[in-house]
Amino acid sequence: EKGKGEAKLGLVYNFHDDWDDLNLTSGVRYTVVPHLELALLNLDWRFYGESGNEGSSQDGLADPVIGMRYWLQNNIGIFADLSLPVGDDSYNHGEFQFRGGAQFSTKLMDALSLGSEAGLAFYTEDDDKKTRGITTNLSGELDYAIPSVPLTPFVGMEMLLRLLDSEQNNNDLD
Repeated sequence: EKGKGEAKLGLVYNFHDDWDDLNLTSGVRYTVVPHLELALLNLDWRFYGESGNEGSSQDGLADPVIGMRYWLQNNIGIFADLSLPVGDDSYNHGEFQFRGGAQFSTKLMDALSLGSEAGLAFYTEDDDKKTRGITTNLSGELDYAIPSVPLTPFVGMEMLLRLLDSEQNNNDLD
């Protein structure tokens, strides 16, 4: 609905093999014209990021993301996002990320909604002359709108898959 927006604040825990991290995540969306939303996302602060074997720590500000989403008929949205390489150097490496995809959202009951997303991410060359391989994401979430207050807690899960190997000087790294 034109002139309305939302703010998001959450805690995100990620893990992969022996790597894990904890992030405070936030973002805002605003509907500028019917069906079109503009967003400033990934205003995240990483409390820690550690590899179990290396003991390395990575913390600080993430790369913010600007994005747009357009809602089509039948609760399907298409989106495009661009990450800006201005975050903390301990875990951001000076690359742009372009993401696009589709989302689906539907109400299961009055206060309970289901959302899902499928997307592709492309990366530019980073400061070390490396280019990460194309990745895809599949995700879903359940939202519960608390009727007495303007608050909608949610739980979700996201799976990331690398489709192509990362490269440095036209040589595969993975």
